[in-house]
Amino acid sequence: MRCRPSLVRGRAAQVNPGGFTTPARRPSVPHRTAGCGKSSLRPLMAGSSPSLPDGSNPSAAIVQSASDVQCSRLLKTTPVTTPLPKYAMSKAFAALFNVDLIGDDLEALIRSWQNSHLNAAALSRIRLLGAHATAAASDQITATLPNSGLVMLESGPSGVIGKAVIEQFARKFLKTPAVLWLSQSGEKVGIDLASRLKLKIDPSKTLPDVILVDLGTKTDGSDMLFVFIEIVASDGPINSMRKQKLTEIAIEAGFSAQNLAFVTAFQDRSAAPFKKAMSELAWGTYAWFCSEPDNLIELRDGSSIILSELL
Repeated sequence: MRCRPSLVRGRAAQVNPGGFTTPARRPSVPHRTAGCGKSSLRPLMAGSSPSLPDGSNPSAAIVQSASDVQCSRLLKTTPVTTPLPKYAMSKAFAALFNVDLIGDDLEALIRSWQNSHLNAAALSRIRLLGAHATAAASDQITATLPNSGLVMLESGPSGVIGKAVIEQFARKFLKTPAVLWLSQSGEKVGIDLASRLKLKIDPSKTLPDVILVDLGTKTDGSDMLFVFIEIVASDGPINSMRKQKLTEIAIEAGFSAQNLAFVTAFQDRSAAPFKKAMSELAWGTYAWFCSEPDNLIELRDGSSIILSELL
């Protein structure tokens, strides 16, 4: 069984504080070992292996304990691929599904469970997703440009991702970032800079959602980088065809092909848009997620790659 991320909240019977869902029902038991029924298996906590009488842990199932001898014998003789039940919610997690828990009491118990069972990265991801959901529901989204100017973006998921690209991605992954183009804004962002760089950005072309430039630190501009970014709230990643088209547009506008980078930005890697787009993403591009802003996926192309050289 694999846990599937989720962000369901509401009544206790629906709540999912740790971002996990469990099966709607447990597999049926085709036979029983004497004295060992489903009711004798205690709620088990994910994270440790079964403790058997001989001290061994033969089962790969993630369970806490099966102190009943008959149940231990069943686990010991059961193959890894068995249809028999081998997982159960821990008592602490099951308590969150108490239908009598609502409002502040439910929220307090959720926070307590999260703080006790989730690491810092998981807690940060939950907070970021919550903040993004709040921003998406607002009427207007304001983003702070790398040069401290402000720009208004469309409300909704695309605006939230765009804001994160401008405020977080640019500062994290570029040395001297600036915005050259922003399709979501009605304002002419980056026109003056593009003119100084002798670039001709034609709005009538099928441009990406965002064009960033890393002005670099070298006076000769040899480390300058132009980053074409597509924002995917539902569809439209940078696939092979789109990458080729964007490269052609970039060259026509005066960009150098050697100084181009392509990024597809998503809300979260557990969400449907990324799962749908993963197989389409072009080699030689990058994938970035608002919910994990410090990380970047590189789809490295090339036939002679030595793994040790990448470490």
